[in-house]
Amino acid sequence: MKRPRNHFALVLGLCLILLTAISADKAFEFYNSSVVTTGRVVRLQYGKFHPVVEFFAMDGSRYEALANTWWSVDAGQAVNVRYTPDNPAQSVKLDRFLDLWIPTMFLALLASFCVTTGLSGEKFRGGRF
Repeated sequence: MKRPRNHFALVLGLCLILLTAISADKAFEFYNSSVVTTGRVVRLQYGKFHPVVEFFAMDGSRYEALANTWWSVDAGQAVNVRYTPDNPAQSVKLDRFLDLWIPTMFLALLASFCVTTGLSGEKFRGGRF
């Protein structure tokens, strides 16, 4: 006898696959259109994971921008930053793999969990869906 599918999990998984594709597209677009330069952590705004980074853009202008990271940094530390030339102050990210790709990887993990659950017919914890 064939086990019934969990249709809620399948629909949720398909929506998450769509969000993963959008996230990956935005990450690739940012990666391909951005420029890498060396910056310096001026200060820590909200702890070691939210540095204010000072860097010089391609046009020679100096910028200070708040960045978020998955790795702790210290004030005065030199870091590679990635930014888009058309909006340097608002697009700063540290040039580290996880800082660029973790949202996409997280969505892909959730999508795979939901699709696997939906195809196996398992219910989510609590048994409602």
